[in-house]
Amino acid sequence: MAVVEAYLRKTSPVCEKNGPVCPNSVLLVPEKPLTFGRIISAEANVRLLSKNAPLMISRKHATVALVGGKWCINDHEVR
Repeated sequence: MAVVEAYLRKTSPVCEKNGPVCPNSVLLVPEKPLTFGRIISAEANVRLLSKNAPLMISRKHATVALVGGKWCINDHEVR
């Protein structure tokens, strides 16, 4: 089975709940897991932004990777 690139997409309001929607897309490449976090660092290579609650996003928040032919999300829970 051939695995091709995929897109992870989230749509969110730009300024307020009823405001215009801003589409955000991230290219998922099978050979390279992506780790999302509050800042770009050695642990995270995609930055997540939040105007309402920026500290709710951890420095290493979640990783998306291809495992056994399926896309998986690993939530790095911070307690």
